[in-house]
Amino acid sequence: MARSQPYAVACDGGLVTASNALDLVRTPGVATKLQNFEVSVKGGYRRVSGFAKFGGDSAVKPSGAVNTILGVFPYADGVIACVDDDIYFSNTGTSWLQINRSSVSGSGDNHSNFTGRSVLNRTSQGQVQFAIFDTATSDYGTVFIADGANKVYSFRMEGTGILTSRTFFSSEVTVSTTKGVKFLAVHDKHLVAAGVEDNLNTIFFSGTLDPDDFTSTGSGSIVLEDQVEGIKSFRNELFIFCRNSIFKLININDSSNIAIVPVTKNVGCLSGYSIQEIGGDLIFLAPDGLRTVAGTVRIGDVELGTISKQIQPLISDLAETINDFVINSLVIREKSQYRLYYTKTSASDSSQKGIIGTLRPNGFQWSETLGIEVTAKTAHEGDKADYSAEVGVLSSAGGDALVVIGYLDQGGNQIIQGSLDTGAFDTFVLSDGMIGDSLTDTFGSDLDGSFGSMPGSLGAGAMKFKAYAEANGVDPSVYVGESYDAAALIMLAMCKGGSDDSATVAANIMSVANGPGTKIYAGELGKGLELACAGFAVDYDGATDVNFTEVGEAFGAFLEKGIEGGQFTDVAQR
Repeated sequence: MARSQPYAVACDGGLVTASNALDLVRTPGVATKLQNFEVSVKGGYRRVSGFAKFGGDSAVKPSGAVNTILGVFPYADGVIACVDDDIYFSNTGTSWLQINRSSVSGSGDNHSNFTGRSVLNRTSQGQVQFAIFDTATSDYGTVFIADGANKVYSFRMEGTGILTSRTFFSSEVTVSTTKGVKFLAVHDKHLVAAGVEDNLNTIFFSGTLDPDDFTSTGSGSIVLEDQVEGIKSFRNELFIFCRNSIFKLININDSSNIAIVPVTKNVGCLSGYSIQEIGGDLIFLAPDGLRTVAGTVRIGDVELGTISKQIQPLISDLAETINDFVINSLVIREKSQYRLYYTKTSASDSSQKGIIGTLRPNGFQWSETLGIEVTAKTAHEGDKADYSAEVGVLSSAGGDALVVIGYLDQGGNQIIQGSLDTGAFDTFVLSDGMIGDSLTDTFGSDLDGSFGSMPGSLGAGAMKFKAYAEANGVDPSVYVGESYDAAALIMLAMCKGGSDDSATVAANIMSVANGPGTKIYAGELGKGLELACAGFAVDYDGATDVNFTEVGEAFGAFLEKGIEGGQFTDVAQR
């Protein structure tokens, strides 16, 4: 009887709906159905986590009734929510302050005067877009709200105490007579507006450092040859996405040289609500797929510019019926994810759809969502000074520990600080990007009992590498050993093959990694190179006990790390 043999398959490649059966056989790790899963930035697929109500078990709806939320936005230490004809703010989720009030200027209103003002109805609010204009003299900046049906609404709050001790400012901003505005962006000291109902080909920009006034010094407007579908400030330029073309506005503060420059006249944007910044580029939904701006410019608008070829049938179906859907998009930077949701207000929750794109080293990999209706979105910003609003939402959901998946220098420390300051959490589960001496140097024994995991080993090679690295002034923190081993393997493969071209490296790297041959540990690279270049067999273990599967993937190992006495300790190898 024939004996079965194990065969390792890496779950990699994400959802693929645009390949035939033969192509799929060649790539066994891809998925033909991947609903409510996401591609991990570290490889593999994981189920999409659930959600918690803002306010926990005591959460209440902003309006106290069953109404449609048209948009949410993190502001100050809370959240702004647009609901039907009104706008609300809360920093608890258990009570809401209605903020669409008649104009407040000058020195502002105290809480009593503000809540006593008449309500300024936002009649027939549509899908909402927000923009925040920061100034050095404001605690939180001014948030501007566009809904497609009304004048732009401006709201500012000052003060850090309880809501009843704060000062409030509000007004409507006239962009073009009484007309509504759909799209907003803050760009180089100006508030920029587009999608004005009787000027769909025009962009308007406010006065310099004067976002409330579209007639003051530095203000203006420019008419384009195509209908504007969205705007986004990116790398000191304002990109203008139109129905059949893309432009950029340059030199907005130089009246003699301000200009509209074409990016492409062959590709347009289907929805301004699909535009997001991720991976150092802008991504948007075009008629032929999801594209990036750099790709669109670089390759001259040919099909290769799309980043969604693997799921082209899904995108094509969406593009053909785009007017049937409400489009929302967001970026989860900690996961390197772009999410696009397309929902129907008349459909059941269980039939609402979306797609998730995770940016991996070889490009985007995709999955689907089903049964998740997104009527509003918010994004987490990295490296903010204050995460009290986010911590409040997490705390209201309960739990004995807070999982922090992020990076020490991109907001992770501040989230932990906010949690400790408020008493929301004192135990933390840490991703590899959160493990480093700077964390314990900052918080010390306050983190005792917290734990996490990172790539690593307790084997002889790992101990030798740690001693070798420290002796040479290198911190053997997360991924340092892996980086060392990667470089060592490439050099050993070059020596064995007698050439530095990529084909030689690929042909020899498995043999120097898996042996048989003389064991080579961290700190012994010189010995290994001498043997390999002389034609002798080597078996490189290095810093991380290197060993590859038949398909060339590292078996790998993980260390469970704990914090005791204000210091990281090795708990176990997994």
